[in-house]
Amino acid sequence: MKQLPERRAAQRPASLWVLWSWLMVAFVAVSLAAGVIGGILAPSIVLDVVSFWPLLAAGLLIGVGLVPFRGRLPDRIMAIVPLLLITVVGLVVGLHITGWAELPSSAADVVGPPAANTSSAAIDVALGHGNLSVAAGTDEALYTVELDRAGGPVGIPEAVERGRDPVEVQLRERDGGRWFRTSGWAVRLHGGVAWTVDVAAPNLDVDLAAVPVTSLDVAGAGVVRIGPIPSVAADGDLTLVLPAGVGAVVRGPAQVPADWIETDEGMQSLDGEVQIVIEVADGSTVKVEQR
Repeated sequence: MKQLPERRAAQRPASLWVLWSWLMVAFVAVSLAAGVIGGILAPSIVLDVVSFWPLLAAGLLIGVGLVPFRGRLPDRIMAIVPLLLITVVGLVVGLHITGWAELPSSAADVVGPPAANTSSAAIDVALGHGNLSVAAGTDEALYTVELDRAGGPVGIPEAVERGRDPVEVQLRERDGGRWFRTSGWAVRLHGGVAWTVDVAAPNLDVDLAAVPVTSLDVAGAGVVRIGPIPSVAADGDLTLVLPAGVGAVVRGPAQVPADWIETDEGMQSLDGEVQIVIEVADGSTVKVEQR
């Protein structure tokens, strides 16, 4: 007995498009899990993906609604559900990496008070492990702290503020629980405020060239770019990058540019009036560059 065309269509095997699409969904899921377990991604990305559950649920409902019509629709239409899931997850990952403020992963970020009525401030940041980035901010806030979106051992920042003008800010690490574990923090300082800065971390990336700083105390390892800062204390394995054409003096063990001279004050550049004085702690490995 011959089968009807519709019966044959209903029994045809699943399209390779559908199979490959669901395999891609599985690959994305495994990749995310491996990224979190391997420390490439912060665990908070799971919260971000879950927060998009309405879109994920809508995709599944569309798939369920298409099942009765499977035999009548082109095979590629059935791949719309896994492709929609991949698109949503890809969107979430992109927003997570760029630090979109509306995501759950941004809940632990810190935004300081407005800088409008503040002329001077002091900030003290200490991390026992992980990465610390410090630079000029673009926000109207006095300071901001964002968690890196890579996984790691660092918890969330806790800010303690004292005074009004000057404002004293102390940032310390607090346990972030299961979800908020990251590779470090990014601290941004308002460029219209005179700062006293004290930072310490194993891995430093500090750029204060566009921030008015009256005093800097830095400890750890990494690169530190500064402008004309009257007082700098350096301790650790550091590369200090000074602006060209600005007079500077270095006291203590440090590698300085070849054209610097030795004076009673220390190793000094030949760029006129001294605007930067650097004190290097004993046992440190400090290289000074000027460019």
